[in-house]
Amino acid sequence: MRGLDHLPTSLTHSRPNNISFRSLLAITITFLASLCMTTLIFTTYKSVFTLPVVFSVNYDHHLPFTAASVEDLGFVNDPVFHDGGIYHDGGGGASQNGYHVQIFADSATNSSGFNFVHNSVAYFGYRDPDNPLNLYQFGLKGPEGKAVFSGIVPVGPEGNETDVGPIFAVWMLSGMTPMPDGQTILGVFPCLNEGNSTDFYNTMVQMNVTDPSTVSPGESPPFKRLGNGRLFYANEVYYGTFALEAKPDGYLYLYGSDVTGIKVARTPSTQSSIADRNQYTYYNSATKTWQKDPLTKDEEEGNIITWSREGPKGNGTRVGPNVGDVWYSNYHKTTVMLWNDAGIDATFWFSYAKTDKVEGLWSEPVAIWTPPIPPQCASFPELNFNYQGHAHPGWDPTGKTLLISYASCANFVSMARITWA
Repeated sequence: MRGLDHLPTSLTHSRPNNISFRSLLAITITFLASLCMTTLIFTTYKSVFTLPVVFSVNYDHHLPFTAASVEDLGFVNDPVFHDGGIYHDGGGGASQNGYHVQIFADSATNSSGFNFVHNSVAYFGYRDPDNPLNLYQFGLKGPEGKAVFSGIVPVGPEGNETDVGPIFAVWMLSGMTPMPDGQTILGVFPCLNEGNSTDFYNTMVQMNVTDPSTVSPGESPPFKRLGNGRLFYANEVYYGTFALEAKPDGYLYLYGSDVTGIKVARTPSTQSSIADRNQYTYYNSATKTWQKDPLTKDEEEGNIITWSREGPKGNGTRVGPNVGDVWYSNYHKTTVMLWNDAGIDATFWFSYAKTDKVEGLWSEPVAIWTPPIPPQCASFPELNFNYQGHAHPGWDPTGKTLLISYASCANFVSMARITWA
């Protein structure tokens, strides 16, 4: 078996790009918060898929993309702090300061009743440098093997956001990027009212990647929201929530997605500008210029990549990219982009920059791998899918292999390893 023999009923709502799933999760959590959960044991399920995937272009440096194999590694877990299993949602992150960081939008244990928190952070490979599934989970407090979440979350409401009450949430579901200071990583996450599924805006969050021995039990490394806490609003392109990257050219690039594809903005990678939307310029591929105004949401004019697919309902509705990651690949010698679709089948799609400019031409997106749905999700047809795929390129700086992660049915985050031909 790949993990738990069955799912805890208190965690049976997944969180793809569709807000309604998160609302259902919040309702279920409220109802079952007093129930104890049966202790279940994580085991590892591994499978290897040989996938020759090629599309025809003329480019050097191991391009076009060819995946020699994909190995599904199993669920992430912290067996030292909690040996009964920890349930996660999300799974993006970044490598910085010698540590590999993974961020989760929801986390829970099944000890001492229902123990749930919005947002948590872990280091993977810290205890065992060869095993990315072995987490060092922050925020847990208690005896070894039975520690539970303290309830203290890294990021929460600020200022008048507390007027919304406990239904205000920052969803740390996006990827992050290492910053040039060598100490911090940056992410841009959506904020919303969980009670009625109303989006507010996205917010920029900075984390200091610190030595775990300096962090007290139940606490997390230092986090803070930058600027005024509001970057782009719900009626606009959520630049940065799809992906972001600080590049050696001195700019921070924020990528936004909508139902038509992907757009990009940039600003100098300085603390005074990164959280100020007025310091950004926005690329318009139609005019081939950086402009002062953001592009229009759900209009394809100006996209750097135009991409969508028919939605899961089969009624002609189109969906675009969900969350993803952008990074420079030392193996492919160019900037690479990865994403999942918005809640269809969690196929990992890849594209690469065909020049040294991310605002230039990108390759035709290609599907590399569709992860198997964990058998533990099969009993819940409405949740029987994967979502929120992310890349963790810092695990192998050579780029010959790529560590990826994906979430399943609001309970499990899995890792897989792509080996490139």
